[in-house]
Amino acid sequence: MSKRVVIQYSVELTEVPERVAVMMTEISNTFADSAKKARKAAQHARDAEPVDALKSMNELAKELKKKQIRVEEFMMILVDYVDEATRLAQEIKATPKKKKKKKAQKKKEQE
Repeated sequence: MSKRVVIQYSVELTEVPERVAVMMTEISNTFADSAKKARKAAQHARDAEPVDALKSMNELAKELKKKQIRVEEFMMILVDYVDEATRLAQEIKATPKKKKKKKAQKKKEQE
């Protein structure tokens, strides 16, 4: 039985969308195999082989659940990316105002 583990590493914030795109492309390439399993289950049902059809459907369901988990993980990565990018944008937007105030204070002090 396989066990899921968390692999953690850091990348530049600007790299996140591309990394997610790569992972989504990787998972999209596995859907042909899922379709093959679905056709196999359909054929078993058509051939009046309900036990084999159920086995194939169960395999497909397990595979799709794994894919769903991965897609949800990718979604959370993008949610975190948006949150962090928004936070940084707000921080940057607020920073120039502080600098302008400091410059104005220095000018007043010099006068």
